[in-house]
Order: sequence, then structure tokens, then C-alpha cells
Amino acid sequence: MTGAHRLHLLKHGGAIRALAFSSDDRYLATAGADQQARIWDVTSGALLDILEHHRPIDIITFSPDGTFVAFADDDHTAMVWQWEPKRSQRLRRKQNSASNRQCSHRGIIRALAFSPDGRSLLTASDDSTAKVWDLSNENEIQEIKRFEHQGPIKAACFHAEGQLIVTASEDHTARVWEISSGQAIH
Repeated sequence: MTGAHRLHLLKHGGAIRALAFSSDDRYLATAGADQQARIWDVTSGALLDILEHHRPIDIITFSPDGTFVAFADDDHTAMVWQWEPKRSQRLRRKQNSASNRQCSHRGIIRALAFSPDGRSLLTASDDSTAKVWDLSNENEIQEIKRFEHQGPIKAACFHAEGQLIVTASEDHTARVWEISSGQAIH
């Protein structure tokens, strides 16, 4: 953004626990204890969308092209919502909407990341696993690969080319994994 910036007050009905900018910096997603993810227009401060959930939301991220929003809470599940910025009207959508899909773990999800091409989602959990999920099927998310540590995984991300992921764990290690083979290379 260039020029003068205006300060906008973006409110929730409870504590805001997570936030993320879209890759083009036009939108901001906020998530909170009020069980909602909210999408805001950064320039005007306008509230564009409210995504209802059934629990407080702890982490949130946009896909690289801005068409999906993923978030997770402490119930071991990440939700993936299709979001259409061109609609730019305020919506209120419930969790059971057909525009969302979910992926789950046996522990709290601590990290979320979309692949650079936006076709996959990486989740990392206290259950000592990180998983890569295929988002190409409109009706169902499918687990592609699972990566394991000896302790809870607290951080994870994709390499810029999308062929590798990195995970960091309470087992005192960070590992670089090749997605196609599922093997640690470092």
C-alpha cells in the first residue's frame, strides 16, 4: 500500500487470537474467541464476510490466490472455506455450509500453511504429525502424506517451490521433508 494509511478499528465480540493478510494485501482475516473469522477490506476497513464456527479460532491463513481461508481451533480440526472476494458483500455463513471442508488430527493443530500453488494445505499438530492435504476435490479434502516427529509439532511451512516442507517440534528438531517421498532430507 502506498500513500497515507488510515487506522481502522476492527472489532470482534471477543478477543482476537489470530490474523492474516491476503497475498495482495487487500484483505485481512481476523479470528477470535467469539467463534468467528472475519474478512475485512484493508483500505476501507469494511467488514466483508463473517465465517461462523463452533469454537474459538486460534490460527488463520489465506491461500496464495486469496480464494480460500483456512483456520483451526483446539478441537483437532482445520476448516477450509472457499471465499469469494468479488462478492464483497457482508455474509454470515455457518460451519455446515457446503463451501467449507475439514481436515483433522488427534491433537490440537498448531500451524497451517497453503502450498505456493494453493492446491495443498499443510497442518501440524500436538499429535506429533504434520499432514499435507489435497484441496483439488471440491467435495472432500484428502490426506496426501503424513510426517512424524517424536514430540508435538509447533511450526510448519512450505518451501517456495512447494516440493518440500519444514517442521519444528518439541522433540528439539526441525526437519526438512520431501513431500513426494515422505522422507526427511535433513
